[in-house]
Amino acid sequence: MAEEKTWKELLARVGVAHLKAVKYGIQTQRGISQFVGLALTAGADFDETPAVRACLERPCVSPDYNL
Repeated sequence: MAEEKTWKELLARVGVAHLKAVKYGIQTQRGISQFVGLALTAGADFDETPAVRACLERPCVSPDYNL
């Protein structure tokens, strides 16, 4: 039972990170995977750090390459 709960929690975290990646305009599987990986290792709110957010929101570069 505990293992099932852990998987459900992980899938929920992945889902939230995926939605956040899409909101930043990230579209490729690679870009979304990188964003999700960062969210899982650096923390779900890693994108709220001012320097990270500035990088993710740079208009002159495709969002997939901002990672």
